[in-house]
Amino acid sequence: MWPRRIIALFLAAAVILMLPFLMFFSQINSTIANPGFYDKQMEKADVYNFVYDKALPAALDEAEDESNNPVDTDDIQTEIVSTARLIAPPQWLQENFEVVTDEIIPYFTGRTDEFTFTIELKDRIKAAPTIIKDEILYSPAMDSIYLDLTSYAADHVVENSDRLPYSPEFTDDEIETALKSIASKEWTALRIEETLNSVIPYFVLESETFTITIPVADRTETIRDELVLLLDREETYHYIVNEIVEPIVSQKLEPQVDLAFNVSLTRQEVIDGIEESLPREWFQQRLNEVMDAIVGYVEGESANTDITVVVRDRKPAIRETLVALAEDKVEAAFNALPRCSEAAFKIAIDNTPEGTLPECRPYGVEYEEYKEILEIDLTEQVESEVMVVIPDQWIYTQNDLIESMGKDNEEFLDEARSHVEYGWKFIQSDLLNKLDSENDKERLEDVRDWLGNGITVTQSDLEDEMNEGELDDFNASRGLIDGFLDCLWILWLIPVFLLVGIGYLGGRNWLERSLWALSAMTAASFIAFIATLLIYSSAIDSEFEEVLDLSEYTGFDLVMAEKMNEILANSADDFAGGMQTDALVMFVLSAIVLVVLAGWTFYHSRTHPQSDDAYFQSGN
Repeated sequence: MWPRRIIALFLAAAVILMLPFLMFFSQINSTIANPGFYDKQMEKADVYNFVYDKALPAALDEAEDESNNPVDTDDIQTEIVSTARLIAPPQWLQENFEVVTDEIIPYFTGRTDEFTFTIELKDRIKAAPTIIKDEILYSPAMDSIYLDLTSYAADHVVENSDRLPYSPEFTDDEIETALKSIASKEWTALRIEETLNSVIPYFVLESETFTITIPVADRTETIRDELVLLLDREETYHYIVNEIVEPIVSQKLEPQVDLAFNVSLTRQEVIDGIEESLPREWFQQRLNEVMDAIVGYVEGESANTDITVVVRDRKPAIRETLVALAEDKVEAAFNALPRCSEAAFKIAIDNTPEGTLPECRPYGVEYEEYKEILEIDLTEQVESEVMVVIPDQWIYTQNDLIESMGKDNEEFLDEARSHVEYGWKFIQSDLLNKLDSENDKERLEDVRDWLGNGITVTQSDLEDEMNEGELDDFNASRGLIDGFLDCLWILWLIPVFLLVGIGYLGGRNWLERSLWALSAMTAASFIAFIATLLIYSSAIDSEFEEVLDLSEYTGFDLVMAEKMNEILANSADDFAGGMQTDALVMFVLSAIVLVVLAGWTFYHSRTHPQSDDAYFQSGN
């Protein structure tokens, strides 16, 4: 028996060596090749809640840092996350992930030659407007969004104010105040809600068109009032003078008007004098008239924006201003004359033509006294030379207004009139026109198809990404995996045959043979359990704690890397734990049977000592 039992021991050693490998490959079949294993890992790592608790906030933080988003998402991050969670709940994410694994894993392991899965998005997208309305548009989050949008719009207006025909120095606060008056928070929220309701059917393929309409008619009076407040500034008054007064004066007045006493008024001095004589209240009234004319035109109440500017009642003040300017020049010229005696002064006066200054001025005589002596009065000259070219009124036509607005704004009035009548509209063709290329238009249609029909992926989509050689290698690998998994049960016959051989070689009857086989099985499973435990705890466990080097990641990537490490560590735990459990179960079951047989043998030998030999030899 000893040679036979030595051989049995060698066979037992083979079982001990082989069992861990068989358990390893069996665990692959029940984990990596099993869709349920991935589903379990996602649940164990709480990935579906992690998406909203960690991943989405990190992505929003990163997007906030890298984009020029007008809305500060940091202030409404909680609301964005809660909205996203309601639109695509964790349960919905889990259901779709499990659909994917159920289709893909059998394909990758060669169990099937094709796969198809569809992630339906339409119902989620259609539910989005209502959720966004409840969670954001009509919640405290809208306060922050509204402030950010008005601030962004104000910055945009200020930055582009140089496109106006003159450069008013608007401040952000002024523009923000105007925008808040024109478009209140409630009005803005309602427009956003209407926009969502308009475009969602288009994007989910329930309609081939969409129309976004922003009503303007009810805002015109408010816009008019706010524009008057904004434009009520010195730059505007100078511009009005330049646009209305200067052209008329320039056409009818010489570059320089010569008056008596060697005094002249330049064209610009006349224009400045006119502006000085028109008080701020007069300008404010003209500004209101211009705005009323524009509003009347865009609302369709008038055929044009022509306005009549009356200056008749301001002409006396203009004349007085110009006369004062001319006499100031006479006084300056007089004060520049050299001093002389009174006698010399009288001689100079007698020899000085009318309307000119003498060659000198006497000591002790000031200009006012000199003015009376010479009876200096330029009123008639200013009236005859300057005031005659200033009309009592003039008409500021629509063409004048369009010209003053600049070439880039020639169609502004007609567009504004259309917007007031029909509302500002944005339709699908406008969207297509804003896309830069045909590729962008194709991408838009792809997005609509995904949202309307769902995202459908098949094996063809995967195979199309590979060249012919890569596809052949991939399919060969799938075939090998499938063949190996199919043959795995055959490999388990090897230790079964070895155990039968151990029993046959080591025992002389059925009981001894059972004890030998069970002893080998118990030893092999125990050693497999200890080996798996030691190898995992000493080497593999530490490696899987941080498969990804977290020092290489920041922000969103860091959050995802941490979760990936957790999933990999959990997977390794479950993989090794499965092997340990299998080994432990095998050990316990074989040990129990071994103990029962050993106990039964001991009991039978004590109760039937005289029949042991006959009993064991008979194999009963």
